[in-house]
Amino acid sequence: MDPTPVTADLILRRHLEQIGLAEPGTPTGDARGSGLGRAVAACRAQAHGLTLALAAARRGVVGARPLDRPLRRDALADLCVEREASAAGTARAAALADEVARGAAGVEGSLALRGRVPVVTLTATTAAVAAAVEAVTSLAGDPSGSGLVADAVALAVGGAVDGGGPDDLALELLRAAVDEGALSAVLADAAEQMAGIDRPALADTVHLLTDQIRVLIDAAEAFAEVDVADVETGMRTYALHLGHVCAAVALVVHAAHRLDADDDGTGVAVVDRYVARHLGDRRSPIPTPQRRAAADTILASVLSDV
Repeated sequence: MDPTPVTADLILRRHLEQIGLAEPGTPTGDARGSGLGRAVAACRAQAHGLTLALAAARRGVVGARPLDRPLRRDALADLCVEREASAAGTARAAALADEVARGAAGVEGSLALRGRVPVVTLTATTAAVAAAVEAVTSLAGDPSGSGLVADAVALAVGGAVDGGGPDDLALELLRAAVDEGALSAVLADAAEQMAGIDRPALADTVHLLTDQIRVLIDAAEAFAEVDVADVETGMRTYALHLGHVCAAVALVVHAAHRLDADDDGTGVAVVDRYVARHLGDRRSPIPTPQRRAAADTILASVLSDV
């Protein structure tokens, strides 16, 4: 058996290599010449910030918050989760790009990719900005973090001149939805990814995401009956929500694989926390030992690489 842990980053890199956007063995951020380039760069930026924050917390550089503080561990666990979600969501888009390039996607696959690119770019670059701020907080003045926030912001808004800023990405999704029917293909792809996943540890999340997909479908079907200005007004919110749902679905698939391959529950902890952060959580916000234990589980999966 291959001893290399199967992570969303590894899956992303393999897909990018297959479609010629990255040289074998290169960092995922080295993809080039693709609509997914900024999303991939955002994944790399998040990974870089996380690595710096973990290393600083672990070695206790001057001013950095130490790794043994429960609050800092919890914040670092959130950084891990956001990085994993961005990688997983981008990996699915890269897989669709691979299928389209090989002529194996069909019309629905091509439409799913058409809708996915602006969504994953918006979601990943937005997450990269928040992650950079949190990473700098962890570094607390360490010069190794200089430029993290500026670089992340550049990823999020740097394409605005040529039509790639947050508003432009949301409107690109709207055009893909109205003119080409791409939203139904994106949501059908998300639902298909979860088909057959029946692990008890993921049952509640699969049920929640199935409901969220239905809500997004209903909203998309209502576009034709709502004033276009009203649709445009809420499009960025819709696009981010769609991105969070699609990333969570990709994390569910990843978690199921980890359970099957190694009986590893880390992926379950990751998707549970991501869903709680972005898609609602009926549980009490009162801190619990379970939340602290989940943070420890998530961190344990990445600390060995620091």
